[in-house]
Amino acid sequence: SINRLQVEVRYWTTRQRIRFKADVTQALVNAMAFSWLMRTGDTTMPELTPEILQECLDHFYFVGVDPSGLQLMSKMKKQWESAGRPSTHYYQGFREVRWASIKKAIEFYIQNGERGDRTSAEIVKDIMEKLVMRDGFKIGGSMNYVIENWENTRHATEELVIESKRLLFDTDDNDKARLTNQDARCFDAWQSNKRYSPDQAESYREAAREQLYSRAGVK
Repeated sequence: SINRLQVEVRYWTTRQRIRFKADVTQALVNAMAFSWLMRTGDTTMPELTPEILQECLDHFYFVGVDPSGLQLMSKMKKQWESAGRPSTHYYQGFREVRWASIKKAIEFYIQNGERGDRTSAEIVKDIMEKLVMRDGFKIGGSMNYVIENWENTRHATEELVIESKRLLFDTDDNDKARLTNQDARCFDAWQSNKRYSPDQAESYREAAREQLYSRAGVK
């Protein structure tokens, strides 16, 4: 009957959304860890705390937005495609997220993270709820779900370290120096262009890269 069909469609749609949310959350955590390991040079992931989550988001934002990460992003995409485009791959985290939401999550922690009337679990949940995908989908999630994703990533730390070193190996020296400089401030002004759209991000980022290095006197 029509009603039965509607119930079936609703059921499988809900299951697909749950699966999608789980995969995207894992991809985001993988991307955060990948960025943190690359920029810090560390080889182990620490236990999840609001402070560490904020650090990972900060490094994630830098790699995903700063012009120095342009060529690296292209290499990530090729690696993701050669692996069969898995939905939990770290590149998927870079590919799906709205960068403005990452910035808001970081700013939220800076402004509210040190308040003593909130638990670590509440802070982590509030930070994650700020993250939005390109299709408008919000991540959210309680501490236990984020910890589960975090622990999955911790088990794959060695693989992420190897992958980040391999991708950095033949990266442009100027890009490599900037990507591994934790004191470098992200040059994200190019994203405020009113004509910006995700499908044109690479061309805008390339122009920003030329602008960034011309200011620094780098040829």
